[in-house]
Amino acid sequence: MGDELIFNPGPGEEILRLRSEVASLREELAKKDLELQRLTLADEALRESQEKYLELFELGKESLFLIDNDTGRLLEANTAATEMYGYSRDELLRMRNVDLSAEPEDTHRVTTETPVGGVVVPLRYHRKRDGTVFPVEITGRFFSWKGRKVHVAAIRDISERCQTEAYLRKLSLLKVRLLGMGDLKARLQQIADSVIDIFGADFAHIWMIRDGDFCEKGCRYATVAGGEHACRDRNRCLHLMASSGRYTSINDDYRRVPIGNCQIGRMIMDEPGKYITNDVVNNPFVDDRDRALGLGLVSLAGFRILSRDGEAVGALALFKKTPINRNEELLLEDLVSTTSQVIVAGRAEEALKASETRFRSLIQHSSDIVRIIDRNGLIVYDSPSSELILGYPPGFMLGKSPLELIHPADRDRVARDLNEVFEQKNDGKPTEFRVRKADGSYLEVESLGSNMLGVPGVDGIVVTTRPVEDRKRAQEALRRSEKKYRELVESANSIIIRWDMDGTITFVNEFATRFFGYSESEMLGKNLIGLIVPGADTGGQYINTLTRKITEHPERYLTSVKKNVRKNGEFVWISWTNRPITDDAGNVIENLSVGNDITAQKLVEDERKLTVEFLRLVNESQDTRDLVHSATAFFQRYSGCEAVGVRLKEYDDYPYYEYRGFSGEFIAAENYLCSRDINRPILFEDGEPIYECLCGSVIKNRGDPSKPYFTARGSFWTNSTTELLACLGVAERRMLSRNRCNRSGYESMALIPLCFSDERMGLLQLNDRKKGRFSPEFIALWERLADYLAVALAKLRTEDALRESLKEKEVLLKEVHHRVKNNLQIITSLLNLQMSQMQDPDTVTALTESQSRIRSMALLHEKLYQSKDLSSIDFGDYLRGLISSAYCTYGVNEGLIRVEIDAGNVRLGIDTAIPCGLIINEISTNAFKYAFPRDRQGTLTIKVSSEESGQTELIISDDGVGLPEGFDIDNVTTLGLQLVVSLVHQLEGEIELKNEGGVTYRITFREKRHG
Repeated sequence: MGDELIFNPGPGEEILRLRSEVASLREELAKKDLELQRLTLADEALRESQEKYLELFELGKESLFLIDNDTGRLLEANTAATEMYGYSRDELLRMRNVDLSAEPEDTHRVTTETPVGGVVVPLRYHRKRDGTVFPVEITGRFFSWKGRKVHVAAIRDISERCQTEAYLRKLSLLKVRLLGMGDLKARLQQIADSVIDIFGADFAHIWMIRDGDFCEKGCRYATVAGGEHACRDRNRCLHLMASSGRYTSINDDYRRVPIGNCQIGRMIMDEPGKYITNDVVNNPFVDDRDRALGLGLVSLAGFRILSRDGEAVGALALFKKTPINRNEELLLEDLVSTTSQVIVAGRAEEALKASETRFRSLIQHSSDIVRIIDRNGLIVYDSPSSELILGYPPGFMLGKSPLELIHPADRDRVARDLNEVFEQKNDGKPTEFRVRKADGSYLEVESLGSNMLGVPGVDGIVVTTRPVEDRKRAQEALRRSEKKYRELVESANSIIIRWDMDGTITFVNEFATRFFGYSESEMLGKNLIGLIVPGADTGGQYINTLTRKITEHPERYLTSVKKNVRKNGEFVWISWTNRPITDDAGNVIENLSVGNDITAQKLVEDERKLTVEFLRLVNESQDTRDLVHSATAFFQRYSGCEAVGVRLKEYDDYPYYEYRGFSGEFIAAENYLCSRDINRPILFEDGEPIYECLCGSVIKNRGDPSKPYFTARGSFWTNSTTELLACLGVAERRMLSRNRCNRSGYESMALIPLCFSDERMGLLQLNDRKKGRFSPEFIALWERLADYLAVALAKLRTEDALRESLKEKEVLLKEVHHRVKNNLQIITSLLNLQMSQMQDPDTVTALTESQSRIRSMALLHEKLYQSKDLSSIDFGDYLRGLISSAYCTYGVNEGLIRVEIDAGNVRLGIDTAIPCGLIINEISTNAFKYAFPRDRQGTLTIKVSSEESGQTELIISDDGVGLPEGFDIDNVTTLGLQLVVSLVHQLEGEIELKNEGGVTYRITFREKRHG
């Protein structure tokens, strides 16, 4: 079809036949025109798809950059990036990634040392335009793009998260410090100082509710007669106990605040018991706003402090120069809870100290009775306290036996014990007995004797006697004191454990026993390893390392995050703060560990990492088979389940597309879900396939979310199929008509639908023979991952359809170019036929030139349908074909006129290539015809160059005789050069003519690009 048609002159019917063929060709061209219109619509749809992807990039909440690996230059940035860093998009695109980093060397290393795949950089520091350095987390994906090694970096500002983690560490250390402090005011001052240190407050106050004491001694509110600042309760008020920060003192104007007065006093009485504002100066409920304005304050937070029984015991307030965010609010509430425990414990200690003061005063006026008994058993010394305790006058007992005043029932036992002291056989235990007082009553006492016979100055038995009721009273006071301290520890909302150097638990508080699920007796005396620290080998290593570090640095607090285990086997993550307990010599004898449950934060972090890993896997997948294969392996690895399968829709059924861990026998029996008759066709009911298995019910969303084994999203899960079957009714059992999972020994089972929009694409199945593999949080996580998989499957399916459609359209477009080329060749042949009948040389010349122009266009369409890229052609290859055709058309002697072509790798689209080809055809034709007369030798040079911006330069020059003097390109009369000027205007370009040493045409234009 590519050869030119040669027509011989014939009769008139031959002309009619040709006209008929031309009409047919026109009809065919009209059809192709319609086809081109359909292809144009398809191109528009493809452009819309590309625009949507660009829109997703632009609208991403994270800062997104496209970065050149070799140079680090930022090739693209979204709006979130400009907002985060403070640069405009144009400024960012002139920068490199190291320009944003506060650690440029690390940034360069991460970029250059990770050439393929992806990377997650958990913590780096970047710098904003205003110089602010802030922490970021970077997720990178490396790939090749347009022949360049690039990567997409998703950058998240984690300042708030890092700040929260720092807050938590400092709060944990604060709680440990408070345990070692005895004085209430010192503990409250420590808390106030910590508010300044941890939260960056400008100043902080802590008040306690106590009896009014300054009402007549200078309280600023005592003389206020009326209004909201009047003191209405002279019995109790808020006492400022601790104050920290600038311009503050516990003796300032706010050292006493009446209850119900000012914002703090009103907060004590009103709900919700806290007050937070980030606009102090303009908030009408804030007292002393002028002072706040002068100090540059922005935010105020006040919290009511409650006891365990809900009684208001005090208040905590702070001012800041920056707003208070939600995380700070929650952490402050936790600190308020700690302050409550400190105040409650401090009040108990104060009451105890008052009791102890009274007790010491009693002891000072009631000393022990000290007596010395000689070898004959007679009293030779009686201390003055005898008169105070027994009521006898001084010297009354001298020369008497101590047995005279002892109760008859106790006398023999006391005599026996006293004789043992004389014989030095007494074991040091005191003797209890009753002694008669001067008033005739008996007093219960205890005595302890010490044999000092022969000791100079004594030479007797020294007996110390004290009333038993005093000792019992002291013991009771000690018991109460210990009880108060134990209550403080027991009421703490943290795990508190003491353990010796071998890891044996010596003390555990009630919160710890509740948290781990053991009784106190089940924990005391047990080793940490195997009880709450899992793994005999790794756990022992951990305890040994921790003990060594504590011993090496007993003055430090050691913090760690450890995976621990509860009694029910559930794993939890705990942040521990450890401190040593030393003896009088400074030797470490035990360790005190205070822990806080961070499982929720850890799960969020692990889920984020898991999601990033799964999305990386999705992005790296080439097709559906690759995606599902990788996803199935991922699900089995990270879920820990024995068997995993993915079902995808195939016509009306959902067979396994990929599976791991299931036996071949199981898959053969369970592969299809639909009921089938003996000939294997699918059975239908009311136009819907009949499913025999629970998998089908989940896929068709027939589960009841009110049941505990179905989720709101329609997933099914159980930790024991055996126990579930035992409690199901008849109707519910119909969903489990096959029940092969249970019969195959699978106890834990989860069925999660793969949903995209309203379409149920398939099912994710997780099976394990062990019970208790799942939790609601686990199922929720895998439901989210299943959604990601469904979206990826839908995207691949759409891309496959688009590729197939594009491939089909490319074939059609190539056929169009091929037929256009053939039709143009037919026109060329018709012109040949016409020229053979012409006698006028001028007419023949005109037709020859028209034929040359048509050939230049036909050659262009030939190159297009032969090209792999239908949007553009290799212009240098096209020029060589065009000049070769011109040689033949005008009979140019290649030995006389040489043509040099320099087009590099320039590619031009059809809208630009056609007018360029016609321009070159006209100018080269003029050169062949007029530049080299009378067999003159010469060179025609054609040079084409193009910049990345689309600016193209075309230079055509010859070293021939040149143009006539005074030639003006803007006022030409010849058709060929008029066509050249017209085509340059069509390209919206410019033409320059130089008529020296031949002719040089310089034409510049910007290539027309569509889409």
